[in-house]
Formats: sequence, structure tokens, C-alpha cells
Amino acid sequence: MQSKSNSPLRRLDLAAIAVSLAAASFVGFIELHTTEVTATIATLLLTGGLLGFASPRLFWLWPILLGSAVPLSYGVAAVVGIAPREIPQPDSVTTHVAVGAFAIVVAGIASGIGAMLARSTSPHRE
Repeated sequence: MQSKSNSPLRRLDLAAIAVSLAAASFVGFIELHTTEVTATIATLLLTGGLLGFASPRLFWLWPILLGSAVPLSYGVAAVVGIAPREIPQPDSVTTHVAVGAFAIVVAGIASGIGAMLARSTSPHRE
């Protein structure tokens, strides 16, 4: 009999992935439509922490999905023809990579804290 820890993605994990993709779209929308980074950072912290708490087994995936939405939103905006309210300066690939890395780190810290809280509240939680 296979144990739960070795099982493939569970329904909760699949639901969390769907929520993270929706949250990533929301993060990208916020990034394109605001001039302050506070709203984007707050959204990354909140969604990363909640996803880490909901599915601590995949805590490493949430920062990748959420944080990559920030630089990808500028690429999607350029393809679709949406003008961002403000573009990170200087407008270069290096700046976009740095902004994306920072977003991944922020979401990673929040996701890790959420996963630690989930595991501390229930020792058998995965």
C-alpha cells in the first residue's frame, strides 16, 4: 500500500495550483496597473503565505509561479498592447530579471513561513 507522502498530486494540491495561477494573474494585473510596489509586494506576501499554509508540501512551487508573474506581465502587456502605468527603470532585461528575482524571494519567504506555520499547527500535515 502506498503512503500518502509518496502519492502524486492530491486534490488539495491541484486546487492550490489553480488558485496560484489565478493569484499570479492578479499579481501581474496589479503590477501593470499601479505605480507603487507596495500593492504587489503585499499581494505576493499574502498569497504566498496562504498557499504555503494550504499546501506546505509544494511550498517551493508557489514562489516560482507567483514571482514569475511580475516580469512575465510586462511581456504579456507588450504582446497584447497594454501600456503599464510604470515600467521598472532602467528598462532593460537585467532590470526585469532583478525585479522577478526579488518577487520570487518575497513570495518564497512568505510561502516558507506559511508552510512552517502549517506544519507547526499539525505535526502530521504534509
